[in-house]
Amino acid sequence: LAALGNGHPSTRPALDNKVFRHHFARAAEILDAYCAVELGSPLMAEARCDLLLAAPDAPDRVSDDFEDLIDLDPDNSSHMRRFGLRLLPRWYGSFDRIDDRAHETAERVGDIWGEGGYTWVWFDVLRAVPNAAERLDIDRYLEGMADILDRRGTQHVVNLMAAHAAVVMDPTSASDDLSATAVRKRASFNAAFDGI
Repeated sequence: LAALGNGHPSTRPALDNKVFRHHFARAAEILDAYCAVELGSPLMAEARCDLLLAAPDAPDRVSDDFEDLIDLDPDNSSHMRRFGLRLLPRWYGSFDRIDDRAHETAERVGDIWGEGGYTWVWFDVLRAVPNAAERLDIDRYLEGMADILDRRGTQHVVNLMAAHAAVVMDPTSASDDLSATAVRKRASFNAAFDGI
Protein backbone atom coordinates (compact mmCIF):
# COMPACT_ATOMS: atom_id res chain seq x y z
CA LEU A 1 0.00 0.00 0.00
CA ALA A 2 2.90 2.32 0.73
CA ALA A 3 4.03 1.88 -2.88
CA LEU A 4 0.78 3.47 -4.03
CA GLY A 5 1.22 6.55 -1.87
CA ASN A 6 -1.54 8.35 -0.01
CA GLY A 7 -4.82 8.65 -1.85
CA HIS A 8 -8.38 9.55 -1.04
CA PRO A 9 -10.16 6.51 0.48
CA SER A 10 -13.00 6.67 -2.03
CA THR A 11 -10.70 6.89 -5.08
CA ARG A 12 -9.48 3.67 -6.59
CA PRO A 13 -5.74 3.96 -7.25
CA ALA A 14 -3.99 3.00 -10.46
CA LEU A 15 -2.41 -0.42 -10.13
CA ASP A 16 0.40 -0.14 -12.68
CA ASN A 17 3.12 0.06 -10.02
CA LYS A 18 5.31 -3.08 -10.28
CA VAL A 19 6.44 -2.86 -6.66
CA PHE A 20 2.82 -2.76 -5.50
CA ARG A 21 1.82 -5.72 -7.68
CA HIS A 22 4.80 -7.78 -6.48
CA HIS A 23 4.13 -7.18 -2.79
CA PHE A 24 0.40 -7.73 -3.09
CA ALA A 25 0.92 -11.01 -4.94
CA ARG A 26 3.32 -12.16 -2.21
CA ALA A 27 0.92 -11.05 0.55
CA ALA A 28 -1.87 -13.03 -1.11
CA GLU A 29 0.33 -16.15 -1.19
CA ILE A 30 1.10 -15.79 2.51
CA LEU A 31 -2.48 -15.07 3.60
CA ASP A 32 -3.92 -17.94 1.56
CA ALA A 33 -2.46 -20.31 4.15
CA TYR A 34 -4.68 -18.88 6.90
CA CYS A 35 -8.41 -18.54 7.52
CA ALA A 36 -9.30 -15.39 9.44
CA VAL A 37 -12.62 -16.85 10.59
CA GLU A 38 -11.07 -20.06 11.94
CA LEU A 39 -8.39 -18.01 13.70
CA GLY A 40 -10.94 -15.49 14.99
CA SER A 41 -8.66 -12.73 13.69
CA PRO A 42 -10.11 -9.39 12.58
CA LEU A 43 -6.58 -8.34 11.61
CA MET A 44 -6.26 -11.23 9.13
CA ALA A 45 -9.75 -10.50 7.77
CA GLU A 46 -8.87 -6.83 7.32
CA ALA A 47 -5.71 -7.79 5.45
CA ARG A 48 -7.82 -10.00 3.19
CA CYS A 49 -10.09 -7.01 2.48
CA ASP A 50 -7.05 -4.87 1.64
CA LEU A 51 -5.89 -7.53 -0.82
CA LEU A 52 -9.09 -7.05 -2.81
CA LEU A 53 -7.40 -4.03 -4.34
CA ALA A 54 -5.28 -6.26 -6.59
CA ALA A 55 -7.63 -9.24 -6.85
CA PRO A 56 -9.20 -9.90 -10.27
CA ASP A 57 -12.17 -11.56 -8.55
CA ALA A 58 -12.71 -8.66 -6.11
CA PRO A 59 -16.29 -7.89 -7.25
CA ASP A 60 -17.26 -11.48 -6.43
CA ARG A 61 -15.44 -11.55 -3.08
CA VAL A 62 -15.98 -8.08 -1.64
CA SER A 63 -19.22 -8.84 0.20
CA ASP A 64 -18.06 -12.13 1.70
CA ASP A 65 -14.69 -10.74 2.77
CA PHE A 66 -16.13 -7.65 4.42
CA GLU A 67 -18.94 -9.64 6.05
CA ASP A 68 -16.30 -11.90 7.64
CA LEU A 69 -14.44 -8.84 8.91
CA ILE A 70 -17.59 -7.21 10.30
CA ASP A 71 -18.64 -10.47 11.97
CA LEU A 72 -15.23 -10.73 13.64
CA ASP A 73 -15.18 -7.09 14.80
CA PRO A 74 -18.78 -5.79 14.83
CA ASP A 75 -18.06 -2.99 17.31
CA ASN A 76 -15.74 -1.27 14.83
CA SER A 77 -17.75 1.05 12.59
CA SER A 78 -14.78 1.76 10.31
CA HIS A 79 -15.17 -1.67 8.70
CA MET A 80 -18.77 -0.92 7.72
CA ARG A 81 -17.82 2.52 6.43
CA ARG A 82 -15.03 1.07 4.28
CA PHE A 83 -17.37 -1.66 3.05
CA GLY A 84 -19.72 0.99 1.68
CA LEU A 85 -16.88 2.73 -0.16
CA ARG A 86 -15.68 -0.55 -1.69
CA LEU A 87 -19.17 -1.11 -3.06
CA LEU A 88 -19.11 2.15 -5.05
CA PRO A 89 -19.37 1.66 -8.82
CA ARG A 90 -15.78 2.90 -9.21
CA TRP A 91 -14.66 0.00 -7.01
CA TYR A 92 -16.57 -3.29 -6.98
CA GLY A 93 -20.29 -2.60 -6.83
CA SER A 94 -23.25 -0.38 -7.52
CA PHE A 95 -25.57 1.89 -5.56
CA ASP A 96 -28.22 -0.83 -5.48
CA ARG A 97 -25.66 -3.24 -4.06
CA ILE A 98 -24.66 -0.68 -1.41
CA ASP A 99 -28.26 -0.38 -0.29
CA ASP A 100 -28.79 -4.16 -0.25
CA ARG A 101 -25.64 -4.72 1.79
CA ALA A 102 -26.48 -1.82 4.11
CA HIS A 103 -29.84 -3.43 4.92
CA GLU A 104 -28.14 -6.81 5.47
CA THR A 105 -25.44 -5.27 7.64
CA ALA A 106 -28.05 -3.60 9.84
CA GLU A 107 -29.64 -7.00 10.43
CA ARG A 108 -26.29 -8.63 11.17
CA VAL A 109 -25.10 -6.06 13.73
CA GLY A 110 -28.51 -5.08 15.07
CA ASP A 111 -27.81 -6.43 18.55
CA ILE A 112 -24.92 -3.96 18.85
CA TRP A 113 -25.90 -1.00 16.66
CA GLY A 114 -29.69 -1.26 16.23
CA GLU A 115 -30.29 0.16 12.74
CA GLY A 116 -26.84 1.79 12.86
CA GLY A 117 -25.28 -0.74 10.49
CA TYR A 118 -27.39 0.70 7.67
CA THR A 119 -26.16 4.21 8.47
CA TRP A 120 -22.50 3.22 8.76
CA VAL A 121 -22.41 1.47 5.36
CA TRP A 122 -23.85 4.55 3.63
CA PHE A 123 -21.99 7.11 5.77
CA ASP A 124 -18.87 7.80 3.65
CA VAL A 125 -20.60 6.96 0.38
CA LEU A 126 -22.77 10.06 0.82
CA ARG A 127 -19.67 12.22 1.22
CA ALA A 128 -17.94 10.66 -1.79
CA VAL A 129 -20.99 10.78 -4.09
CA PRO A 130 -23.55 13.40 -2.96
CA ASN A 131 -26.17 12.23 -5.47
CA ALA A 132 -26.11 8.74 -3.95
CA ALA A 133 -28.58 10.07 -1.37
CA GLU A 134 -31.20 9.55 -4.06
CA ARG A 135 -31.10 5.78 -3.39
CA LEU A 136 -30.98 6.08 0.39
CA ASP A 137 -33.74 4.79 2.68
CA ILE A 138 -33.74 8.06 4.63
CA ASP A 139 -36.04 6.81 7.39
CA ARG A 140 -33.76 3.87 8.16
CA TYR A 141 -30.69 6.12 7.86
CA LEU A 142 -32.10 8.57 10.43
CA GLU A 143 -33.19 5.73 12.71
CA GLY A 144 -29.70 4.27 12.42
CA MET A 145 -28.14 7.59 13.37
CA ALA A 146 -30.39 7.78 16.44
CA ASP A 147 -29.44 4.21 17.42
CA ILE A 148 -25.73 4.98 17.00
CA LEU A 149 -26.03 8.03 19.23
CA ASP A 150 -28.14 6.15 21.78
CA ARG A 151 -25.86 3.11 21.97
CA ARG A 152 -22.42 4.60 21.23
CA GLY A 153 -22.89 8.32 21.78
CA THR A 154 -19.37 9.24 22.85
CA GLN A 155 -18.29 12.82 22.27
CA HIS A 156 -16.34 11.71 19.20
CA VAL A 157 -19.37 10.00 17.67
CA VAL A 158 -21.64 12.95 18.46
CA ASN A 159 -19.15 15.33 16.82
CA LEU A 160 -18.86 13.02 13.81
CA MET A 161 -22.64 12.86 13.34
CA ALA A 162 -23.02 16.61 13.87
CA ALA A 163 -20.38 17.37 11.23
CA HIS A 164 -22.00 14.86 8.88
CA ALA A 165 -25.40 16.51 9.31
CA ALA A 166 -24.21 20.12 9.17
CA VAL A 167 -21.54 19.93 6.49
CA VAL A 168 -21.66 16.71 4.47
CA MET A 169 -25.44 16.51 4.20
CA ASP A 170 -26.01 20.24 3.71
CA PRO A 171 -27.95 20.21 0.43
CA THR A 172 -26.65 23.67 -0.45
CA SER A 173 -23.01 22.57 -0.26
CA ALA A 174 -23.29 19.93 -2.99
CA SER A 175 -23.17 20.55 -6.71
CA ASP A 176 -26.10 22.07 -8.57
CA ASP A 177 -26.82 18.86 -10.49
CA LEU A 178 -28.21 16.99 -7.47
CA SER A 179 -31.55 15.37 -8.13
CA ALA A 180 -34.56 16.74 -6.25
CA THR A 181 -34.82 13.45 -4.36
CA ALA A 182 -31.18 13.62 -3.25
CA VAL A 183 -31.63 17.24 -2.13
CA ARG A 184 -34.75 16.36 -0.12
CA LYS A 185 -33.11 13.37 1.60
CA ARG A 186 -29.92 15.28 2.38
CA ALA A 187 -32.01 18.13 3.80
CA SER A 188 -33.82 15.63 6.07
CA PHE A 189 -30.54 14.57 7.64
CA ASN A 190 -29.22 18.13 7.69
CA ALA A 191 -32.30 19.11 9.73
CA ALA A 192 -31.24 16.60 12.42
CA PHE A 193 -28.24 18.77 13.33
CA ASP A 194 -29.93 20.66 16.20
CA GLY A 195 -31.14 17.41 17.72
CA ILE A 196 -27.67 15.89 17.52
